Amino acid sequence: MKTNEVKIENQGCLIALVLLVALAGLIGSIRSFQEQNLTPEQKAQKEKEKVNEGYSSTSQYSCEGNLKDKLREPESYVRDGDFTTPSDNGDKKIITWKFRAKNGFGGYNAGIGMCYVGKENGGTIKTEIVN
Repeated sequence: MKTNEVKIENQGCLIALVLLVALAGLIGSIRSFQEQNLTPEQKAQKEKEKVNEGYSSTSQYSCEGNLKDKLREPESYVRDGDFTTPSDNGDKKIITWKFRAKNGFGGYNAGIGMCYVGKENGGTIKTEIVN
């Protein structure tokens, strides 16, 4: 009798999973249909909102990750202090911080990370190392 109970329970889970997948597909279709019926002005506004959201959500940690990619040994990276934002005019911002990382000789060098975040080109991030 327990095997019947297990089969019924498994069938219930399977039905719930199928319904969940079907619901997700339906929601995706509705969103796609809504986006196809937007006016050019609405599409431009939606794109502007995406750029603004990307700009405001670009965090210090995104900048930090970009800087690590430029290092000879990214795993040696150590941040020394807090992030600062000396400039943010709403279209462009600069984020800076101090860090240490291994150089080519195995010693640690101190540096300053500087990240430029802009809304142009759909939102850009450019990270530089200042010594």
